[in-house]
Amino acid sequence: MRAVFIDVDNTLVKGSTAVMAVKYYFRRRAFGLGMIFWSLLYSILHYFNVVNHRRIIERGLKPFVGRLRSDARPEIREIFEQYIKKSFYMEALALIEEHRQIGDKIVLLTTTSFDIAEVIAEHLGIEYIATVAVIEDGRYTDRFVEPIPYEEGKLECAEIYCRENGFELETAYFYTDSHADLPLLEKVGNPRVVNPDIRLARVAKKRGWKILRFERTKG
Repeated sequence: MRAVFIDVDNTLVKGSTAVMAVKYYFRRRAFGLGMIFWSLLYSILHYFNVVNHRRIIERGLKPFVGRLRSDARPEIREIFEQYIKKSFYMEALALIEEHRQIGDKIVLLTTTSFDIAEVIAEHLGIEYIATVAVIEDGRYTDRFVEPIPYEEGKLECAEIYCRENGFELETAYFYTDSHADLPLLEKVGNPRVVNPDIRLARVAKKRGWKILRFERTKG
């Protein structure tokens, strides 16, 4: 049995789950045009690796600070049903089933919010590691559980998971589209690059990593 880590945005699903959430709240008039602009700008800056991701995460959490998580969870499920579910790459779902059939342990490893990751993981019957906001008295705070799974933090999360569950990174798989995940890609025994951004595509070709192209969605 091996650990199989899978990123979410542009790997498991087409597009950004954060942008999908912003669209949902915008249509409910919970967010203004400023948040739409911010989410689109973030996607562009992230693609070209010129963004302070921690600051972006903090900004994305800000509208939820003080809210009851129990109030937000039904909204997250609506986001899943309206946007995320139909955005799954069919090739990614087939890949998950292939690993499941041979007994591998499949884990979402994503910077995506733990609320979104939880719903996706429940739907697929797998585990997840995601960005977790500290909850106090049932309400979101402006703090996060460390490490945040981004760049070196994602590697640290994978190392902790493997250590606590008896796996080895040397035999693990990691599927991702992003250059930000290079620290973990360089450590796993089976790096798999999916629909890579420009920088990651260049590195993958140079190092001979397998490049996968996912195109078909459920929508």
